[in-house]
Amino acid sequence: IATTPLESGATFPALAHDTCQSCHEDAHDGTFRDNPGGADCASCHDQDAFAPAHFDRERHATETTFALTGGHVAVPCGTCHTDSGRREGAPPDFSIAQACESCHADLNPHGDAFADDAGVTACGECHSTALWDLAAFDHATTGFALTGQHAAQDCASCHTREALPDGRVRQQFRGLDAACASCHASPHQDQFADRSCASCHDAVAFTLPAFDHEATAFSLSGAHAAVPCASCHATERAPDGTPFVRFRPLPTDCASCHGS
Repeated sequence: IATTPLESGATFPALAHDTCQSCHEDAHDGTFRDNPGGADCASCHDQDAFAPAHFDRERHATETTFALTGGHVAVPCGTCHTDSGRREGAPPDFSIAQACESCHADLNPHGDAFADDAGVTACGECHSTALWDLAAFDHATTGFALTGQHAAQDCASCHTREALPDGRVRQQFRGLDAACASCHASPHQDQFADRSCASCHDAVAFTLPAFDHEATAFSLSGAHAAVPCASCHATERAPDGTPFVRFRPLPTDCASCHGS
């Protein structure tokens, strides 16, 4: 017949109960073993209920190296701290990588265009967790300031997309040619191959209402200042039939326009 300890007069040795693990298995398999104070369950849980834990956003910012800001604030914990899969019914995994690509690799539209030497893309240099859009991005930091008509263009006009072998789409940002001719075909038929477009034109308007003819070898003085440009700079046709305005070479002697 089974008897109770009291009936048998049995005694019990002192039990070690200074930590939760004295009776309970560490649900996190030592993930927090190296934390200050060790794996102190009471720092996140209490005896009323193991879940939910009382580890909030403020503690996530001060006690981890990854503050929850912007869109991350509304993400359920389990989205990042997924089941580790170490065993059946395993608890959430807290030893996770913090690089953006560790969670958003499939959403990276740049391929490895902005990857560092370790192959990690520093998304935070251009984007924030508050908004993925780059409405406030300072394009001047790229070495190509958007001025005049360039500021009104859609980004995709220059930053085109291409399909990658793995099915993803990459938008081109690096390695783009900043020369005007890379986007704009020259209408001058190589007359100014030795000069840049910016030496005469700007991004505000292609026309030259304020062009300084004094910068050329022929000064416009006297009656010449009132002569329409087309009187000297006539429209010709290239061998393929494309019309263009003749600017150089042109004779500058009087007889070439006024006869003997």
